[in-house]
Amino acid sequence: MNLTEKAAYIKGLIEGMGIKADTNEGKIYAAICDLLTEMALEVEDISDSVEELDEAIGVIDEDLDDLETFVYEDDDDDEEEDDNELYKVTCPKCGDEVFLDEDTILTGKIDCPNCGEPLEFDVSCSCGCDDDCDCDCDCDCKEDEDEEMATE
Repeated sequence: MNLTEKAAYIKGLIEGMGIKADTNEGKIYAAICDLLTEMALEVEDISDSVEELDEAIGVIDEDLDDLETFVYEDDDDDEEEDDNELYKVTCPKCGDEVFLDEDTILTGKIDCPNCGEPLEFDVSCSCGCDDDCDCDCDCDCKEDEDEEMATE
């Protein structure tokens, strides 16, 4: 028996008691029955909404699982990608944390995926060499140049 059926059953019991609706007791019982009926209908509406939301969340969760599998799937054919280190970047505007690989950082700029704020990265060589440097900078290029000069 659902809530509306139980409220109707209680209303029937009260009517079966023979209490007249124009008495004080009858007015109270009628108001209680009306309240129970309205509450039962409201609870059923809320339950239906929750069920619909639960189903929608289930579908979204499945879609998100598929998306995560697609994005984060380890590809054995591309071992170089597995070696890429991720860097945590925090957006100064919204505080969202984003993990980026070196190639993305080297582009110098992206927009925050959460708020769209432009995030810029200083990818200049910290060793002091010019823009034409081929040192694959780990800031050891000066040492490499010194070693080359010493061997010549």
